[in-house]
Amino acid sequence: MLTRYSRETYRTSDGSMLFDFLFCEYSDLNTWRIYIINDISYSSSLSNNYHLTHRLHDIGEDYDYICWEGSITTLEKAKAVASLWADCTAIMIKTRRNFDDICAELLKKEDD
Repeated sequence: MLTRYSRETYRTSDGSMLFDFLFCEYSDLNTWRIYIINDISYSSSLSNNYHLTHRLHDIGEDYDYICWEGSITTLEKAKAVASLWADCTAIMIKTRRNFDDICAELLKKEDD
């Protein structure tokens, strides 16, 4: 059951893309879901590959949402996930590199 939501934009750290996210808290799932409101211009090989782009889509829903392992328990964590996903997506589109490799590199930089 949807208990609260927030709609916000995020500009990637390199400034190349602007994302519109809808953050929804589902109390019955004990998690936040991050819907991607804007259309993203992927290459044709990536546009329909939800696995490679870390997106999911439920039948009957209007928007894709970010695929993330584990529960996202706070809005602050959801915003951190959304910003990481957006930065990884922007780099992936520009470089055609693997999303998971980019994510690992960005997380390592945060730890340093």
